[in-house]
Amino acid sequence: MTYTHTISSETHQDFLNQDRTDPITGEKIEEGHTIVICAACKSAFFIESWQYLNESHCEQFDTLKEIPISKNLFLEAKPMEFLNFGFAYRPMYVPDSGLKVLGFLMLVVSPILFPIVGIALGWAIAILFFLSVIGFIGWIEWHNGKPLKLKNPTRKQIENTKSHLNIGVNLKKQGIVIKEKDNKEKLILFENINELKYFINYHPTQDLSSKLFCQLKLRIEGYTVITYYATIHKETIPEWSKFISQLPYNLRVINTDF
Repeated sequence: MTYTHTISSETHQDFLNQDRTDPITGEKIEEGHTIVICAACKSAFFIESWQYLNESHCEQFDTLKEIPISKNLFLEAKPMEFLNFGFAYRPMYVPDSGLKVLGFLMLVVSPILFPIVGIALGWAIAILFFLSVIGFIGWIEWHNGKPLKLKNPTRKQIENTKSHLNIGVNLKKQGIVIKEKDNKEKLILFENINELKYFINYHPTQDLSSKLFCQLKLRIEGYTVITYYATIHKETIPEWSKFISQLPYNLRVINTDF
């Protein structure tokens, strides 16, 4: 069920004081607007934006029956816990851009070469040539979809390769903590974060065909913009959802590709 809220200064002044904006339109939410609150990330959407998203966000359909009150956020500072999976400054797997360009060129040139090959070598050869091009392009897409180039990788190898950062929420200091391998910690205060974007891209692996791994991208926009990456297993998604749920309601958190 979709719960809607028509904003009123008499009953929603706390919400209005947060200066929230709609993640889709970027428009400020003001008195008289009808909104929906995502139950997972607590983002506020205009009802029109919610309908535009097919009434779904954070891979779920639930909405909040009541608008959260920000004064209840930090009543108790729980011990900080870092996510079990590691992040990195670069993606865990990097598609081969050279192959992508070659595949695009072949896709463009093949319709031109098709009649030439047909006239010169026969139409059977031309059809075989065209099918070979399509097969090669398909191989490129499959090849670039693999999370990393390891022989028979284990789940742990896939999740930890090239990762050297751990991320956690510090409720006492009200910020996100980034911990390096040498245990040096960097604190990014919630008040200095303009926007936090994340996106989970699901992709299968050939070596672990029965398992589904995910590419997680996290971008923190404040005084500077920082993007982190992690490759995680589908079973780790609840852990990421817990991390998101610890963030303050007035922090703009968006689940979108970037």
